[in-house]
Order: sequence, then C-alpha cells, then structure tokens
Amino acid sequence: MTKLIVIGFLLGIAFCMPSQAATNADDFLNSVHSAKAFSLGQSLGMVNHLDAALLNPAEFYVKTPKQQVLLSYSNDFSEEQKMQVGYSMPIQYSPFRVGVVYMSQQISNVPEVEKSSGDPEIVGYFENKNEAVKILSAYQVNPNLSIGANLIVLRETIKTASGMGYGADFGLVYRLLETESLKIAFSNAVRNVSFAGFKVPIQWSGKDYTEAIPATFQTALAISGKLMGNPTIVSLGFNTEITRLKLNPNVGLNYSIIHSQNFACDLRGGLNGAFLTFGVGINWVGLGLDYGYGVHDYLGNSHRVSLKLDF
Repeated sequence: MTKLIVIGFLLGIAFCMPSQAATNADDFLNSVHSAKAFSLGQSLGMVNHLDAALLNPAEFYVKTPKQQVLLSYSNDFSEEQKMQVGYSMPIQYSPFRVGVVYMSQQISNVPEVEKSSGDPEIVGYFENKNEAVKILSAYQVNPNLSIGANLIVLRETIKTASGMGYGADFGLVYRLLETESLKIAFSNAVRNVSFAGFKVPIQWSGKDYTEAIPATFQTALAISGKLMGNPTIVSLGFNTEITRLKLNPNVGLNYSIIHSQNFACDLRGGLNGAFLTFGVGINWVGLGLDYGYGVHDYLGNSHRVSLKLDF
C-alpha cells in the first residue's frame, strides 16, 4: 500500500500541466508562510500544523487532539504586505486533520510599462492584489507514511480588473527512521497543480490577460536529534519549477536553547535560493510567537511575525 501511494505521487508530478515562468501570483502562493517556516528557509520536514500546511500538506498532520489558530503578517522589500490567517482541527477518532487558510498579498507602486516605437516607458503605477483560500487536509496512512492535499481558490486584482483560478497541492512524508534519539524523514510536495494549467484569466485595459502559475516540486531530507543535549532539526533539500529545472536550495536549522514541558525557545536559520533567513520562536503553554528576518542580496530585507494558539 505504501509503495503504491509513493508511486502514485510521483506519477502525479509527471502529469502536472504547469505553465510558464514565475509571476506575482506564483510568488504569492509559494512564499506566504508563517514566520517560523520562513526563518527556516521554507525547508520541508521542519515544522508541522499550520506552519507546514502551505509547504507540504502531508506535514499538516500531527498526533495531537488540539485545535490551532495562526495569524501571520509580513513586510517584504518595503512595498509588499502579506497576511495569513488559518485554523485547523483534528477529526476525532480518526487519522485525519483538516483546516482552512486565508492569505493575501498587496504590492504597491507596480510600474505600468508601454512600448511604442522606442524603448519601454513607464506611464504610471498601480496596485496588484492577490487573495487565496486553501482548504487543507492530511491523513496518516500508517506510522511511517502521511499524505495530504490542499484545494486552492485564487483571486487576483490588477487595478479594477480581477480574475479567479483553481489549483491544488499534494504532499507525502515518509519516516525512514524514528527512535527516541534520532528521527529521519523524507518529505516531498508538488504545489500549484492543475491538469488544465493553473491560470487566472483577467480582462485588463480592454485586453485578455492570463496569469500563468507554474507547478513547483520540492523535496528534502530532515534529521532530528540532539546537539549538545538540546533538540535540533536539520533539513537539506531543493525546489524547482517542474517544466524548467532550476534547482533552488532549501536549507534549515532549528536549535532549541530552552526546551521544557511548558516553555520553549528556538533559534533558527535557513537558506531559500539566494535568500538568507534567521529567526527566533518562543512557546509558552500553547501560545507561540515567531519572528523571521530575511536578507536578499539585491531585493532588500523582509520581516515576518506570527502568533499561534493551540487549544
């Protein structure tokens, strides 16, 4: 059964019908994550619950009866404002977990360019807004294997014009080893999938415009153990557009400097492509506060803050 699920997941990747290069909507769907996931280089195998749901829906499954609420806000490169609100709950007496996430991104001062006979000319500026709802689900097949899927409804607005598109995410996590002192997991996800191509049709300035969103594949090997007596997680992996193979590294490190039953404090670092990230998180009796900071070599800095509550 486990082998059939893994083979089916790989075949699903092969039959995805993504389209062209990255867009604002593509960046929106692939980067609106919690401060915790962001500070860990958006690496797989590092987080769970709502922190992980937008990266790999299979990691959304956790063995806890608790519900969770997550609120995230980010300011990217001074002109991008992003927000995420999510809720998750277990299905009692079953290996299922479900949830819903609302995400938004607003980019100001986007240049409007016209090209006549000469060089392109900026004739004005406008705002671009993306909003999405993801319906989340995850299922534990057996103690070693979890699978998950997200249904995506996306709305994009350019000036006064808008359009909608639909897609899905799929993921699986296979636990290669799980002992008291060492855990190794293989995590895989394919995001923004649609067999007809994930597209958002918009009629803008009297013209038909299509926002094409390419499907993305991401994989990682995550190792959990102890370093100098403290819980530590390391993840090594990469992501790429399926039709344009360009491997972008994802590396994450989470080191718990304080870890007790009621209180924890973690230091984090990561690499997402050319994006260096850092962060810190504290958790006190189910209430968590996370901060993430990103440094890009030419785009500037990014700040993200998340507040979550388990109850």
